[in-house]
Formats: sequence, C-alpha cells, structure tokens
Amino acid sequence: MNNRIRLLILKKFEKDYLNLSIGLKYNTYFELFIAIMLSAKSSDIQVNRVTKKLFLKVSNSTDILKLGLNKLKNIIRTIGLFNKKTIFIM
Repeated sequence: MNNRIRLLILKKFEKDYLNLSIGLKYNTYFELFIAIMLSAKSSDIQVNRVTKKLFLKVSNSTDILKLGLNKLKNIIRTIGLFNKKTIFIM
C-alpha cells in the first residue's frame, strides 16, 4: 500500500467518523464512567434507563458507597452481568 492510498483511507475515515457521538446519556465524567462500566454486554438504551434512576440517587463515588451493594444491585438488576458490574462499581 503506497502513501497515496493511505492518505485516501485516512481522509475517508476522517469524513465518516470525525463527528461520532455515543448513545449513553451523562452530565459529568463520573456519570460517563459509570455508564461505560454498565454498558458491557448491554444496550445503550438499557443503560440509559438504569442510569436515569441511578443518577437520581448518586452523583459521586461517596454516594455509591453510601447506597450500598444491595441497593446498587437492585437498581442495575435489569442489566446483564449486574452482579459483576455491581462489584466493579463498588
């Protein structure tokens, strides 16, 4: 592959992928971090449903610790692998 072809490929990627956005809804980097952790093996739609409820109760890591393992688990129960994800978040 020569430089001209490489440049054409890079320009195509830049045109097609430069302004991508993610489907996860968040307001802070903390919320984005939690949403990304929950998104493994789950759809963005399902994660957004769960985080909408979760972020009414927590806004930082201290809030999550105060919420506790069982309450967090009950909130994210509808997401796949929720048991492991609860442990990772805690």
